[in-house]
Amino acid sequence: MRKGLIVVMAMLMVTFATAGSAWAESSLREGAFGFTVQVVNLDTEITEDGMIAGRYLIQDNMAVIGGFGLNFRGQDADGTDVALMGGIRHYLNTSSFAPFLGGYLEHHRFNDGNSKVTRLVGEFGAEYFLARQFSVEGSIGLGYTLQDQGPADFSRLGTRRSAISVNFYF
Repeated sequence: MRKGLIVVMAMLMVTFATAGSAWAESSLREGAFGFTVQVVNLDTEITEDGMIAGRYLIQDNMAVIGGFGLNFRGQDADGTDVALMGGIRHYLNTSSFAPFLGGYLEHHRFNDGNSKVTRLVGEFGAEYFLARQFSVEGSIGLGYTLQDQGPADFSRLGTRRSAISVNFYF
């Protein structure tokens, strides 16, 4: 299922990129602020319920990205999950189809601090602007994860995130 969604996402990006005329001009301009809502998260390692993410363009093709998440657990899984994320993204093109490369550092603390996850991730993907201030994005992250669960600490290197998101620019 996961591989199938990634293939569909890649095919849609290629279709949009080669469709001929662009549907809309992009909002990728210095000083623009974008808000991201993740629609599909194909990452089975961490669920990011409640993550609010955004970006601020410091140049037409360069953005600073950040995110904050807060999740209150109830019933059998009492506790509070907190997540912070920060990084940078470089757009290779600022037209209606905007491929990008970037990287970010992410830290999650689960269930009152009993478990922590830290990630250093490089990502690539693309945004396609359906309207001047609205885009659909697909991305894949590759990186290193360090998970601290008391006696069961471990680390991983490999695919860390595959996602489909929608973006709103102001």
